[in-house]
Amino acid sequence: MRNMEGDYERGLEILEDILPGWQPTSPTTPKTHIFHDAIEAAGNLGKWDRATYWAQRGQESAKPLSEVSGPYVELCYAVDKAFSTYKDEDTCEALELLGNSISRLPAPSNPRIRMLYRRAAHVTVWIHQDLGGLELSDIQEPSPGLASQFEADSEETDADVMEKKALFSILEESTNLADCGEVDLEVAHAAEAGNIMTQSMGAMRELNQGIRIAAGDLPDRFVAMIETARERLAAEGQSPPTDDLEVQEVLHLLTYGVINELASETPDSSVLAEWRSRLEEIAFDVSSATSWFDVAEKAFSSANGDRRTLVELTHLLQNKGALPNERLVAAAALARGSSDENTKLLSLAILVTSAARDPFGVAANNAIASLAGVDVKPGNGIQEAARAIIESDQFEALSLDSNFKNTLREITDGNIDWGVPTASTQSL
Repeated sequence: MRNMEGDYERGLEILEDILPGWQPTSPTTPKTHIFHDAIEAAGNLGKWDRATYWAQRGQESAKPLSEVSGPYVELCYAVDKAFSTYKDEDTCEALELLGNSISRLPAPSNPRIRMLYRRAAHVTVWIHQDLGGLELSDIQEPSPGLASQFEADSEETDADVMEKKALFSILEESTNLADCGEVDLEVAHAAEAGNIMTQSMGAMRELNQGIRIAAGDLPDRFVAMIETARERLAAEGQSPPTDDLEVQEVLHLLTYGVINELASETPDSSVLAEWRSRLEEIAFDVSSATSWFDVAEKAFSSANGDRRTLVELTHLLQNKGALPNERLVAAAALARGSSDENTKLLSLAILVTSAARDPFGVAANNAIASLAGVDVKPGNGIQEAARAIIESDQFEALSLDSNFKNTLREITDGNIDWGVPTASTQSL
């Protein structure tokens, strides 16, 4: 009652008097939940060391419950402990705790687990932004004890949740921003070992902050990412991904490099040969990427005045069975050079929705804004590009289904989980 009235000083005093001797009477007792009240009171008073202590006590008290009905309550306290630790200015320890908590999250198979995913994502994204990462939305600082607030907030919806892959990517970038060195995210790495780019998210710092990297610098950065990832996988005893998977993931990032280059005043097609050469130097299987390089060459040709290639790229854009990376390159070329307003808007729509739902999509944030003809600060180019599409006179006439248009509206309003794919964007 004291907490509810905002008298956190007295609330914490009462709780710290009774909780040291607190012993739940059975593994399933709801009394386990009372530790949340101590976290809430201590956090609101700025006593983050005490909030961390009570989150730890809550986690310990919930372990017997985990054996009976799963780790949900224990993980709620684990996420709260990570946040309180961060607020207590132990950043690297907090990131390690958060990574280990996320790695233990079960599949989001019910509303309660999905709620915990959303709250863990809230903490993860807010910490990343607080460390100076890219601000993608108006996210507020989590309330003390957010994860162990076992009742759903009235504003929460049972919407899509951010996948572990995206959360781990953000965590890796946060460790770089905080200069944590070798933070132990081993469990997280092992869970996502098949994704070689997620293993090396730190090498994407400049791209993820919306800073345009010169195209000629990209090969060295990607080579460093590949070599770092291979070394880490070997150290963890993990099998490396198949050559085809590795190629497709590198091409995915090179695709954003092409988008950035096509948005420049004078795109330079010579970077393609340089990229291919550097990748071949490290025994990278480029032969299976021939089709992508062909599409990229056509995109540069169209940007340099070859109108015939625009027809081929338009056919590729309209082919929903085309490889996603190739279709994105075609979309960027058509957004830049098509004289047909509907084709240009459709291309921009594909770029915007794909980038918004992609953990690496912010790499092309400024470029997409430029292709849409909007001038914005780094960080909200994708959102403003979506707004430009919606405000176009041709928007309602575009051959897009209602789910796709609704996704564009959600991006404009900032009402999406950035970096999380959905059925509507995957089926484009």
